[in-house]
Amino acid sequence: MKITLDMQGVQTESRHRGIGRYCLAITQALFELARGRHDIDLLFNAALDGADEAIDTLDCVRNAIPWRSVGPIRHTASHNRHNAARREAAERVFSLALESRDPDVVWLGSVVEGFADDALVPHDRPAGFTVATLYDLIPLHDPHYLGEATSRDWYKHRIETLKRCDLLLAISDWVREDAIERLAIEPDRIVAVGAGVDARFRPLDRGESHVRYLLDRFGIDRRFVMYNGGFDKRKNVLALIEAYAGLSRSLRTTHVLVIVGRIDPMVANRLAEVMHRHGLEETDIVFTGFVSDDDLVKLYQTCTLFVFPSEREGFGLPPLEAMACGAAAIANNATSLPEVMRDPEALFDVDRPGELAARIEAVLTDESLLHRLKSGGLERARHFRWDAVAARSLSAIEYALLSTGPRPRAPVPVARELPHYRVDAASVAGALMTLRQWPGTVEWHGPLPAAGPTDHADRFRLHGYAGMTTPGHGSEWIDLLKIDATEVTVAGVPTELYPSVEAALSRQRVVE
Repeated sequence: MKITLDMQGVQTESRHRGIGRYCLAITQALFELARGRHDIDLLFNAALDGADEAIDTLDCVRNAIPWRSVGPIRHTASHNRHNAARREAAERVFSLALESRDPDVVWLGSVVEGFADDALVPHDRPAGFTVATLYDLIPLHDPHYLGEATSRDWYKHRIETLKRCDLLLAISDWVREDAIERLAIEPDRIVAVGAGVDARFRPLDRGESHVRYLLDRFGIDRRFVMYNGGFDKRKNVLALIEAYAGLSRSLRTTHVLVIVGRIDPMVANRLAEVMHRHGLEETDIVFTGFVSDDDLVKLYQTCTLFVFPSEREGFGLPPLEAMACGAAAIANNATSLPEVMRDPEALFDVDRPGELAARIEAVLTDESLLHRLKSGGLERARHFRWDAVAARSLSAIEYALLSTGPRPRAPVPVARELPHYRVDAASVAGALMTLRQWPGTVEWHGPLPAAGPTDHADRFRLHGYAGMTTPGHGSEWIDLLKIDATEVTVAGVPTELYPSVEAALSRQRVVE
């Protein structure tokens, strides 16, 4: 069986969250499981970052597994309505790239992407049997979650892509049941495969300590209660800060709250307001910002208690990682989290006033409870293995193919090249307008203009506000074309192969 994996989930901002970790881990486990049985190749989006980092992480890919990139076609994000034509062109090219190796299975790793970046979905359902990982449908639970009509339209389009897939692989039982109810997905078209925890998340070795390192690295000077995750409203980080403020003064004196994760300035201001309102000092809470995996493991291994108060989760990877590191962990008794935690003593109801603070205080003051959560959590974490997730996923795909038989395959359309634009000094301004609507390759002919672009919008695209009124030079036209083109050549050679545009044009004049 030939399988093409869409790897955009490790290239968008999701690569900094659980989705990126999930995509990498399931890919690695799938390779090891399918070795000698199935042919697998990876498809990256050249308009996004992260491919090199992912390939370095997936050691088996560098040596054994084919991978390729499609594009780049940039400026396709759905938040800008003017990108619609470019996005359609990019999706058509993406569809052809997915089908170019005539795979039996196309596996879409993260469909709900592309609102604020250049992530893509296929323009049409791929010819091969199409599978997608389903992380959650959380935006459908809150009508205000998606905001304006533009984001709602984008999300609806992504949901339609999911519904067209032959098989969905849900990351929890809760996600599966939610999809059956909210999307009217037939039960036999969606399978819960779960998630796993990477082997790097393990308890401290005997005699090992990170206390000095964490003091020097983050300024953590005492025992600590920890949170790791996002900061949107459903994560309930404000409720966690309020609960910490409600602890006895003696506990706050001996335990600092450590909040791990990338925080934007607006969220940081809201958190600071809550701290001030509840009389907390700056020294009561440590905000680490984004941390490396190595530092994250050290934090998990050293924390006294990990708290995860999220309102809705497709799976809830952070508390599982904490338990695998030997930490006592508690989580909100909602959505998929009871599937992960299992232990009633590790659950609380964040919506009941005072219950979160009471549960934190109970764990911190009861050594017997603390020990039970640590040992029980560590045992529970051993059930979540990525090789088992890969096996369930592959079995579900194989069974679905056997049950339904291969879908009648339409002939794969002949790939048509993107438009090729011949541009010179006289036509460049008009060509830019067309290029921004429908991307393609550009070949520059003749000498550059004496002066650079003067339009304020063009100057802003090149240099931001600071460069809008700065006189330009002719080679900036090439830079402007490269923003929207898939490739710019001079005398048939890509401009990046030359040390400068002027050198390229000098070579062109010699050749001519």
